[in-house]
Amino acid sequence: MNQKNYEDFRKLISDQPLVDLITKIKTGEGKVSGDDFRHLAEREKIPSNLRLLVLFAADLLDEREYWGRDSLTGLMNSSRLGESVAGVFIRLGSHPEEKFTLILYDLDSLKKANNMGEGHRGGDRLVMSFASSLKQVYGSRTDMIGRWRVGDEFMVGIKGDKTETGKLAEKLSQKLKSKKIMISHKPVKLSATYVIKELDIMKDLRKQISALSVELLKKKNASQK
Repeated sequence: MNQKNYEDFRKLISDQPLVDLITKIKTGEGKVSGDDFRHLAEREKIPSNLRLLVLFAADLLDEREYWGRDSLTGLMNSSRLGESVAGVFIRLGSHPEEKFTLILYDLDSLKKANNMGEGHRGGDRLVMSFASSLKQVYGSRTDMIGRWRVGDEFMVGIKGDKTETGKLAEKLSQKLKSKKIMISHKPVKLSATYVIKELDIMKDLRKQISALSVELLKKKNASQK
């Protein structure tokens, strides 16, 4: 890269619209698509060689979006969700006045659904229906909705404190009370156990998520006694 191209590149990466897009990707706040970069390349006065770089980044972002999704539900997969939550957590260090809360869910009847005669197809229908309900309740508030680690766990990350987020979680619980999935011509109730944690920026993120998983397991075991 010669001196002129280098200066053009420095100017490009300091361009505010581009900085805003990169910040959104790093923090996971706000949805960014490859088309956002393509529109930027078309709208801004960017040298042709650097425009190619922006367009290449757009293609990579589209590919990242595809591979970052759970194939069954279309939600974020565990890896992508973890990256997004970590990005927000880092940002909170500079904005301690903001609150961010995690909700961890565990489906109550997935094992039963898988053993009702249709194999995993029955369980898949349960999973897809629950994922749809998550999007309906939380989708207007956050993009951070995903399948977490194992097949029957889901996580939502949302701006707001524990009380505010708890109201949405209760809304979902009420919504699920009227939902049943037919498997082998038999109705299966759609329900999930959940726990909520408002993140503390002074504590390790991984330890907080681990503690949330332990709390969910205890609550699940207690409900089955």
